[in-house]
Amino acid sequence: PRQPKKVKDPPEQRRIPCYALGDVGKLKDMADADNNLSALSRLKPMDPCFVRRSGGRFTFAKVISRQDGPEAQIELQVDYDGSTKTLPMIQCAKYVRTLN
Repeated sequence: PRQPKKVKDPPEQRRIPCYALGDVGKLKDMADADNNLSALSRLKPMDPCFVRRSGGRFTFAKVISRQDGPEAQIELQVDYDGSTKTLPMIQCAKYVRTLN
């Protein structure tokens, strides 16, 4: 019997890896430096991402709010208890990773 062709999902239909807020991320699920920089500029509320914690590991988070302009910043929810982390946008390239 003839096997059907395997078709990749278009990028807009990719499945998001299963993470809960606060879970440690895997490098394979994080965007590389070049793709991350352009994706950071498009982050909006409710978007998933990874944020670097004080221990140096990147954990799963979601965007709560974003402020643009001279004092641009992003606020992320980092766990289900409601803990948040607010970062100036200028620091996001170092501390935030988008999904691959």
